[in-house]
Amino acid sequence: MKTWLKKGFHKFVINENGAVSIYAIIMTLLLFVFNAVLIDYIRIMTAERNVDQAAKAAARSTMANFNQKLTSDYGLFGFDGDVGEANAIFEQVFRENLAPSQEDGIFNFAYPSYVSGSANVTFKENMNLASPDTAEYQILEDMKYKAPLEIGESVIEGFLSISKEVKEASEYAEVAKELQELVEKRDELIEEAEKEMDVAYDLIFSLNGRITDSDSPSDFPDVNNIHDIPYHLEEYREIKEAEETEDESDESESESEGPSDDEIEDANNFIDNIKSFLSELSEDAETFKSHLYVAKVRMEDAKKLNTEARGLIEDSDKSDDYDNATNAANDLSLNLGNEISGDDASSGIESAKSELEKLIFPDEFFDKFIEETENVIGLLENQDDSVGRRINDIENMVNQEAQLRNPTGESWFNTGNGNLNDSFIKVRDAFNKAYDALLEKPVVETEFGEDEEDVEDIIEEEETKADDAYDDATDELDNILNDVEGYINSEVEYGDLIKLAEEYIQFAEGADASRELDRDQESKEDMSEDAFNFIDKLFNSIGDALLNQRDKLYLNEYILLRFKSHDFSKQGATAFGIDNNEVEYIMYGLESSGANFSAAMMELFAFRFVVNFVEAFTRPEVLGFGPYALVSALRFAFAETAADMKEFFQGKSVTFFKSFPFSPKYKDYLRLFMFYHGQGNKIPRMMARIHEQTDQNLLETPTYIEGEAVASLNLWFLPSITEMLGDANIINGEVEDGEFRIRKKSIYSY
Repeated sequence: MKTWLKKGFHKFVINENGAVSIYAIIMTLLLFVFNAVLIDYIRIMTAERNVDQAAKAAARSTMANFNQKLTSDYGLFGFDGDVGEANAIFEQVFRENLAPSQEDGIFNFAYPSYVSGSANVTFKENMNLASPDTAEYQILEDMKYKAPLEIGESVIEGFLSISKEVKEASEYAEVAKELQELVEKRDELIEEAEKEMDVAYDLIFSLNGRITDSDSPSDFPDVNNIHDIPYHLEEYREIKEAEETEDESDESESESEGPSDDEIEDANNFIDNIKSFLSELSEDAETFKSHLYVAKVRMEDAKKLNTEARGLIEDSDKSDDYDNATNAANDLSLNLGNEISGDDASSGIESAKSELEKLIFPDEFFDKFIEETENVIGLLENQDDSVGRRINDIENMVNQEAQLRNPTGESWFNTGNGNLNDSFIKVRDAFNKAYDALLEKPVVETEFGEDEEDVEDIIEEEETKADDAYDDATDELDNILNDVEGYINSEVEYGDLIKLAEEYIQFAEGADASRELDRDQESKEDMSEDAFNFIDKLFNSIGDALLNQRDKLYLNEYILLRFKSHDFSKQGATAFGIDNNEVEYIMYGLESSGANFSAAMMELFAFRFVVNFVEAFTRPEVLGFGPYALVSALRFAFAETAADMKEFFQGKSVTFFKSFPFSPKYKDYLRLFMFYHGQGNKIPRMMARIHEQTDQNLLETPTYIEGEAVASLNLWFLPSITEMLGDANIINGEVEDGEFRIRKKSIYSY
């Protein structure tokens, strides 16, 4: 055995005879193995491509089974069936796309076979058609070529063309209303100051008669004038001296005729009357001062309101609400031409706003009155030379009985009276200056009258007309809404729709962002304020959407295109049913179509009021009211709005501005109102309505599938080597029973 091994080793290793043949055999074997593996590798690559194409075709074919009504009526795509139907379609198409049958006589080089039962289709639930993101994506695809034309013609060229004027009108209305309130409060304070000064005037007149007037002395023992004291002092002294003489006579038992009891009583009353007179004089002086002080405080408060009113005019600016709308119009390079222009209105509003400055009083009026009043108060509070101090000096004299009986007492009182008279005259003269300053109150200049009472009468008459116009307008709106009331509670068609909407809102995790105008207003001013607040937010939303949120804008257009809004040609229950008010329901989400239509009417009323208010400032009769143009503009706007609402409800078109040919339709106004209400739960409510109309549950309508299947390819050569290549991740797949298994996944969405 050992010898044989040596011979073999020598023959095949050391001996060179036959080496070339052996080398050739080895290389040929290796080449054969390489070619065999390469052939199967090529077959595998070809099969993978076929399987991939088959999987994609199966996914496309599966999703081709979409709901036809959903697509034709609403432009939305969703799979029409359940997961079982999807699996059956996917499996069938996958199998048929893998390889031709052997009956075709085609050599099967690399056509794999379907592995029975391997097909599996899954739906992505969060991408069902009810998903707001999915629905919005499909809507945008549907609308991206349709919406711009509608929007450009109806919204931008028409409504945005007067955004500047609406902004100015909104500023004016807010400023004029607040200014009027401040001016009324200011004037009330000035009127209170005038009343205080009138009372003070009566007091100073009374004090003047009791201090400076000495022409008509009163009868003893009355004291009605400060000069009565020294005038009656001699008589008083005589009575007192006679009384003392009588007392001495009684003691000496000598007979002497003394003063009567009445005279003695008069003498005693004289002192009491002096004290009472001086006390009243002092009280009246203090009361006089208190009225002056109140008048001064009222005027100081009036000045603050006047300053605040001036600041309103200087600082009024609503650019934040309207900049986006104005910028959108400019950025889009609108070709507005000359058909729609608010230049006249803008000029009129600017003129009316400048007229408001006439209601502002100059500070000099307040400052002069306050200064003069403070001067009077200062004189009254002077510790050394005030009226009160001089009265107190006289009271001290009265309390010194010995001095009253002294013959020099008269001179003493005359000196005290003179000092009081001098102090009082200073106060009186200073008060007259303060009173004169009050009489210099500015007069508001108007074209329809200079007399204050005439102006007040004319303004009051215009106020009455404005109130009547407001009542007529709201009555017209009430008449319209009353026609709707009969259909609000009787509708049963909303029952299922509301339940469906709640399900879709819950799925979308939505939060209702709907807004409603307050219908319960007590005055035309409140209604005006609410209307302008609505318009401010509306134009802000429009500009923001045009510049930053085009997707929401297209969504609004989709709703208007695919759903029906109120048709005024229809009457009765048909007019207020859901089929005639779909857009209104999607916008507002109230529990009856009548209520939703009423909400739209409220906003239409507010919008038309603002437009008419803007147009009011093109009218000379309105501008003629100057600083009081607000009340006249309100009268005009409410009167025109009442007429507009009547025409709308009769199905007629209403000219945007009376002198312009632009006549937007009711649907155009709804297009605007959608901006105001934002997105909110519009998509869920829209989905609920589609569900109701198509009987297709969009919560279970897939728009996204993942399809997976396995195919096998018989290996011709060396399966173990192919398996080794798969383990090394050189090729994708696995070897089982001499077959190469190819697993493919395909994703498809609408």
